Amino acid sequence: MLRKIFLSLFFLLNSFGGFSQKRELIHIGKINDSSSYFVKDKSVYLKKINDSLFSSKNIVKDIDIKKGITLGHKKEVYYYLQFITDSVVYNRLLLNELESLYIVNDNQEEFTVYDLYISCVGIDDSCNARIFLIDNKYIWSCKDVLICGPDSGCKSLITVF
Repeated sequence: MLRKIFLSLFFLLNSFGGFSQKRELIHIGKINDSSSYFVKDKSVYLKKINDSLFSSKNIVKDIDIKKGITLGHKKEVYYYLQFITDSVVYNRLLLNELESLYIVNDNQEEFTVYDLYISCVGIDDSCNARIFLIDNKYIWSCKDVLICGPDSGCKSLITVF
């Protein structure tokens, strides 16, 4: 009987441990006096990105940590990672936890906003990535409106790598 209780408890604790391991945080930056910087030389990250995410060599030319303010019901500062190629700029939201910035890999069946890369393609400078904060949820957009209309001259491309 004691053995059954022990084994049940063991399997229960292991199953809860699995839940805590689903989210992977990769420490990439820090915030100091409202400016952000990489915790390692960004060339290390650039090499890792080019080696792992894309099939062509050195397609990402530069990366940068950017700061924005959410649109929508609540204004909040957010940080995102920008990947610059010759033709497209990809953006990925970073988790800000205690002035440290993380890439989040949720490793779940459903994707979250932290898993998405957004690219905005348009004919004017107002077509660029931004975050709306609505009902405590982050939502990517490419204009000052939540959904770009077909005649807006701007479209978003969302990718998961």
